Amino acid sequence: MSELLAGKRGLVLGVSSKDSVGFHTAEELRGHGAELAVSLRPGRAAFAPELSRLGYLPVELEALQPGSIARAIEQVAGRFGRLGGRDLVRCDHRRTRYDRRGRRSDP
Repeated sequence: MSELLAGKRGLVLGVSSKDSVGFHTAEELRGHGAELAVSLRPGRAAFAPELSRLGYLPVELEALQPGSIARAIEQVAGRFGRLGGRDLVRCDHRRTRYDRRGRRSDP
């Protein structure tokens, strides 16, 4: 294990499974000493206990759900104080489509 990121805290978005790009990114960052919170959608909540066992802070986040982002920020702040300065935030882009009314229509 490298200590390159020792003392750094971060939030990795889009950790939906062990096969996700977000999960592999989190594993790489953690392997270099970073302490991480990871976000997953409410539908993936069954994966949260495993993420906790691996040392992550799992945070449910659904950007279109009112209050979801504020709750996630509170959870992260409760563990890390806050993120800022040169801490890490990583977002996993997913190709999700929305209609004109903001309703999701996954491909």
